[in-house]
Amino acid sequence: MSAIFCADCGTECALVDGRDVDAHTPEIADAWVWACSVCPASWAHQDKDDGCVGLPAGQATVNARALLCLQVVVPLVRQAPPTEQSPAAARVRAFLADHLDMADQEGLLAHLSLDQLRQAWRVLHATTYDDVRIWAQWRRGMKRRAPASGEGVAA
Repeated sequence: MSAIFCADCGTECALVDGRDVDAHTPEIADAWVWACSVCPASWAHQDKDDGCVGLPAGQATVNARALLCLQVVVPLVRQAPPTEQSPAAARVRAFLADHLDMADQEGLLAHLSLDQLRQAWRVLHATTYDDVRIWAQWRRGMKRRAPASGEGVAA
């Protein structure tokens, strides 16, 4: 497993008992969480593989992630026809990951820092779902045209 770093300060996080992080948050009192030793309110749940659900972050980053999702991502996905909204969410995530030069992954928003969230806001706020759909078609076409491994290499 790779190291887990705080989205706010970049410090390597440690797996700790939730009671050590915030005794006032009942949802983590009996859980193991990844927490930053520098940012007192920066934590994230441990996942089933002993990794981390997203990146540990303080309340400002968590709030910014929620705002981006509610005010930009959800309305963008809702521009897709109702029967396409599930794949639309994956397309929007892949579109954003590509524009942020990040790997496309589930829970992408939970991995972003405040600076990345600002950049994501700028990218998505000026985007329509048609832009995302056209990008996805273009990308699919690029993958079909990619040479196979070893193709075009002189022997």
